Amino acid sequence: MSPTVRGTGMNKSKFLRSALITNTVLLAIALPLAWWLASQVMAIATGSGGLLGMANIFVWSWLMNRMLGGNAAARSKAMYGLLFIAKFGLLLLVIFIAVNKVGLNPYGFLIGLSTMVVSLLFVGFLQATAVSDEAAIMDLEEGKKE
Repeated sequence: MSPTVRGTGMNKSKFLRSALITNTVLLAIALPLAWWLASQVMAIATGSGGLLGMANIFVWSWLMNRMLGGNAAARSKAMYGLLFIAKFGLLLLVIFIAVNKVGLNPYGFLIGLSTMVVSLLFVGFLQATAVSDEAAIMDLEEGKKE
């Protein structure tokens, strides 16, 4: 059995951990900037969007792990697939409520949500580069053996 994040059943993923840490750093930079450049309202919206983005990725990862995991029955996997689709609808509903009903600044909210996308791209690029570098090193070592 693979190690899990406490109580969630979600596989510990270096990629997910790195993306969440990177997003936390980006939010720590974006929040004071939003407050300083715009207002406290913008900073609250940015923080809310950032937290929603992190929660979305965490739930997405958990559902994908359950849906694609090898131990569950097909019926159970289908249920997780439906939950995955419902999660997307719920995300859109939460965004609608946050912007239209609660009145969060839509630009700040979008900035906060975008930090998660930037984090995923950044970490994906770094890990792809690391894998490429590792493959190049292995190729060099194989060349020396011949």
